Amino acid sequence: MGKLESRMWSRVGVHLKRGLGCNVATQSFRFGNIGFDAVGYSSDDSIVHVVECKAGRKPVDIGHAFGQILAYRSVLSEKGYEFLTKFGDKVRMKTEDIVTATREGTLRVKFYVGLSDEACKNISLIEAMKKILPSVGIIRVKKDGGCRDYLLIKREKEYGLCKSETISVPIRRVHNHKQFLQAVERRLRDNLAGTPYSDFKTYTLVDKPYGDYEQFWFGRKQFHFEVLLRKRKFIELGIHLEGGRSDNLSIYRFFKKNRKAIEKSLGADAKIARWGKKHWRRVYEHLPRTDLTDEQVERVADKMAKHIKVLQPMVESWESK
Repeated sequence: MGKLESRMWSRVGVHLKRGLGCNVATQSFRFGNIGFDAVGYSSDDSIVHVVECKAGRKPVDIGHAFGQILAYRSVLSEKGYEFLTKFGDKVRMKTEDIVTATREGTLRVKFYVGLSDEACKNISLIEAMKKILPSVGIIRVKKDGGCRDYLLIKREKEYGLCKSETISVPIRRVHNHKQFLQAVERRLRDNLAGTPYSDFKTYTLVDKPYGDYEQFWFGRKQFHFEVLLRKRKFIELGIHLEGGRSDNLSIYRFFKKNRKAIEKSLGADAKIARWGKKHWRRVYEHLPRTDLTDEQVERVADKMAKHIKVLQPMVESWESK
C-alpha cells in the first residue's frame, strides 16, 4: 500500500500543476507531525490546493481520506502562516505570493481526496461523504497514474461530485521574539507617522535568558521606551530612566508630580517605580504573556504609541526647565 500511495502522490502532484493550474506543487510535504500527501499553490487566484490520497478501495479507506481533510484544516487554521512559509521555502515560492495569500488573515484553500479507480466505484459512500464535507473535491487516479476530475456513473461522466469549493480558513500567525519586535516597530512607526515622534532610534537584543527587548528613543538614549518580553511571564512596555543618578531622580519626581495626568491618559495599570540598578526608574505596565500573534503586535504597538505621546512631551518639558 505504501508504494501505491507514494505513486499516487507523485501523479497527483503533477496533476496539481497540469490539471489544476498550480504554479508550484510538491508531494509528501512534512509539517510538524503531519504529512501532507500533495500540496500546490496557484498565484493567479491565491489558492492553496491540498490533497489526501488513499490507494485502498475499502469503505474505511474512503472514510479515512475524507476524515484526514478535517485534520489538515485544523492545522492550517492553527498554523497557516508557518505552513505556507515552510511550503514556500520548499518550492521556492515568491515572498510576495506568501504575503498576498495571507493578507486578509485567511488562507483560500481547496481540499481534495485522491482515490483509486476501484474506490471511486463506491458512489453511495462518496455521496454520503460529500453531504458531510461538500467543499471537498475528488481526484480519480487511474491504474496507469492518470488523474481525472470526474467519476464514471453508468458510463457517464459525473463532474459535480468531484468539484472542490474554495473555502477561507482563518489563520493565526505566531511570531518568534525577533519577528514580534520587528512587527511592533513597523506598526509603531505607522502609528506615529505625522507626529513629532515618528523619527525614533532603536536597539534590539534577543536570545537572552532573562528576556528579549527593543528600545526606542528620542535624543538621549538613557531615557528610552522599551518593549520587554519576559519569557513565559509577561510583556512589559514603558519608559526606562537609566541615566545618571541626579537626572533619574529628578525626572522621576517630575513624573510622580504628574501621576494623576499619567494615570488619566494611560490608565491605572501604568506604574511609576524603581527597577534594576539602585537609581534607575521607570513608568511601565505589564500585559499578560500570550501567543505573539498579529493581534498582540497591534495591542503592544498601540499602547506603546500612547506611552510615547503622553510621556515624551513630559520628558521634553522636564529637559526645558
